[in-house]
Amino acid sequence: MTTDADAQTDANGNAASRRKLEIPVRGMTCTSCAGRVDRALRAGDGVLEVRVDFAEQRASVSYDPARTTEARLVAAIVNAGYEVPAPAAEQ
Repeated sequence: MTTDADAQTDANGNAASRRKLEIPVRGMTCTSCAGRVDRALRAGDGVLEVRVDFAEQRASVSYDPARTTEARLVAAIVNAGYEVPAPAAEQ
């Protein structure tokens, strides 16, 4: 998984933090699976943008770190029935 951070302003002009996380997803066998992962991620509080790539077996998520965590995003994918492999350093 990789994370990028970026500071932006929200609709009210307040400083808002945005992070982007690339998550490998295993177990997707069709585009419907990608849709299921997309919906599971979008249901989470603080999720700003989601792109799931079935061919690459990867989800890209922009989120507000003040409202959610990487662990919650991974849990959403796992709870939807898919696997998120641990980074090589953690195996």
